[in-house]
Amino acid sequence: GTNGKELMLIHESTPFNYMKLVKALYNVFTEVHEVAKEISDSYLAENRRDEYLRISPIVRGLSLKILNYGNFIEYQYEHVFQFNEDFGFTIKPIFIDKAIYKSYLDTSKKNLFMSGTISKDFLVDTIGLNPDETVEIVLDPVFNPENKPFAFVRPINLNYKSLQQKDTIEHLVNVVEHLLDHHTGDSGIILTPSFKLSKDIGFPLIKTKKYNIIIQESGQPVSDVIDAYKQQVDEGMNPVLISPSLFEGINLEGEYCRFQILTKAPFGSLGDERVKYIMNQYPDIFNIMTIMKLVQGAGRGVRNKDDYCATYALDSNIKRLFKSPLNVWKKEFLVEDF
Repeated sequence: GTNGKELMLIHESTPFNYMKLVKALYNVFTEVHEVAKEISDSYLAENRRDEYLRISPIVRGLSLKILNYGNFIEYQYEHVFQFNEDFGFTIKPIFIDKAIYKSYLDTSKKNLFMSGTISKDFLVDTIGLNPDETVEIVLDPVFNPENKPFAFVRPINLNYKSLQQKDTIEHLVNVVEHLLDHHTGDSGIILTPSFKLSKDIGFPLIKTKKYNIIIQESGQPVSDVIDAYKQQVDEGMNPVLISPSLFEGINLEGEYCRFQILTKAPFGSLGDERVKYIMNQYPDIFNIMTIMKLVQGAGRGVRNKDDYCATYALDSNIKRLFKSPLNVWKKEFLVEDF
């Protein structure tokens, strides 16, 4: 009958008290897996295909649980423990501890990590690489930085509290309106941290009847809204898309995006215990994670060497992060102030 609050108090006083539960579950999953595996093998031997296909996913799922629980028991890596009365408990690793993937990293002479947004310090801290055995190779920017201007326009400090204030929203709407007037005839995107801020900025712009504003609704698939946006670009309607879902995985080449406005720094949600832990214990890593997302977001509109797109930032936190020594990617952009 221990509830979530009591369990968390126990955890706080004795951090590894829940290890007994983890070990007990590991033993249960192991025993059940052995039985399920025997049944699965017998179905396969008897060519009972339908029964085998039904039980195989169960066997694979149990194998994964055994691996995850076993790794935690063996290495007891840095983690956060969360308990919810409705969903049970979760144990989230803070980083990809090298010990967990020892069989991968230590069985090769060399390991190559490739990414446009990665750094040696980040890999050393989050994977546990030996800094003396890790070399960083940084190539010159593939795209001309002059095609990727990154400007800070009348930035103010944006946080949860300030975004509840009428003056803050009015300031943002005023700056965005100025930028849209500057980009008359262009299509572009406005990246926000929430559907609420999308509406707070978008509705006043719609009322001016000067712009073709598209606002992604909560629950609306981003693929659908992107398709509608691109169709309007193709029809010469010069739409402006406002959404919290555009920082990653979106390709807006050529006329599909000639400007993008970053309203607020995309910090990780502190509602996630892992993110909160990283912010408190590894502030530089927390900031680098945000910078990575900014750099990725600023790349949505430049997809080849002849492409170009202007990025505007309205949050003073973006300016602080983007100009900090932690941003090893700033040379990829033409950084300006307005």
